[in-house]
Amino acid sequence: AIAGRLTSRSIQTYRAWFSAFINFAVSVGADPLNDTGEITAAYLMYLVRVRGLAAQTADIAKSAISYAYSCTIPAKFNPARSTYVTQSMLGIRHLFTQPRAMKQPISLDFVRRVCELAWDGKGWALTLLRDQAIILLGFTAALRRGEMLALDICDVDWNGDHCTVHVRRAKNDPDGLGKQTYIVSAAHAPTVDVKFVVQRYLTAGGAGRSLNCTKAARPRDPCLACGRLFRQLVKRDALARPDRPLVDDGTRAI
Repeated sequence: AIAGRLTSRSIQTYRAWFSAFINFAVSVGADPLNDTGEITAAYLMYLVRVRGLAAQTADIAKSAISYAYSCTIPAKFNPARSTYVTQSMLGIRHLFTQPRAMKQPISLDFVRRVCELAWDGKGWALTLLRDQAIILLGFTAALRRGEMLALDICDVDWNGDHCTVHVRRAKNDPDGLGKQTYIVSAAHAPTVDVKFVVQRYLTAGGAGRSLNCTKAARPRDPCLACGRLFRQLVKRDALARPDRPLVDDGTRAI
């Protein structure tokens, strides 16, 4: 019943929080369908005081309860919007808000040292080349993780020593109009050569072999001549098919 404008991951998260709220109401002998706000407020206080969760997490639980009620019983009173819950959340945010951990940005020297690493014979060589291309392209083009993983090979256009990256949809682009990001060559910027690092990864992934073949690469061929730029690697350092892109969670350890 929880559906609408949310993504599938958000729907799954909201459904889990609403199920936990229902279980809490049943455990205390209350009827969640007749809640006027007291049960929701008690549940939110239970999350921060008993379970030790942060105020930001309680906000997510409140949003999940509110969205579930608006989708399942639109005409019924929404307890998550009651005065009880509003006042409870004010107190929770005041007393239990935890400061966010600030992540240190990577430096140009770190990017240069990563891109100069050579394969030591351990692990997969193509994995190293792919990760170097991800770090350098994301750093020089100032791309978010999701924007970078959504890039197709045709989205990176080389014009001499300069590069144009077409971002199909960004976080600050809700209409999906796309944007162009330009990267200058290494001769005009104090950084490593972006074109060399990315082309080295493409050549190792089979782009050069496939582009030089007389037969055009098919959409499902496991080479870097078409499809997603950054994708998963399978056994023996081989590329996955173009419809198997590198997922967002797969870049957290890079």
